[in-house]
Amino acid sequence: MQTRYKIRSPTCERKPRTVTRRRWPYSKVVLAALLLVTVAGDAASYVLAWRGYETAEGVTVSLNTVFGAAVVGYLLKSLGEHASLNAHGIREIDETDGDE
Repeated sequence: MQTRYKIRSPTCERKPRTVTRRRWPYSKVVLAALLLVTVAGDAASYVLAWRGYETAEGVTVSLNTVFGAAVVGYLLKSLGEHASLNAHGIREIDETDGDE
């Protein structure tokens, strides 16, 4: 690092950081896609109601029910993985295994 007086200190040298992005596991990607479909379906239902058309309530209710069930399933899966790993003394989870 160079200071005001052009003195370089070897202890203060900064190395460039490399930023690595961790990949999302497959289950999280599916949950995000399902969220987008649910939000789009709800928005379409509200737009149809606003325009005065008849809405498909059954489809909207089904989308919200499926999304709620998927969230609960994902939470149970995640809880099971963490509880199993903690029982065996493993501290870190490598979420990228099997995603190749």
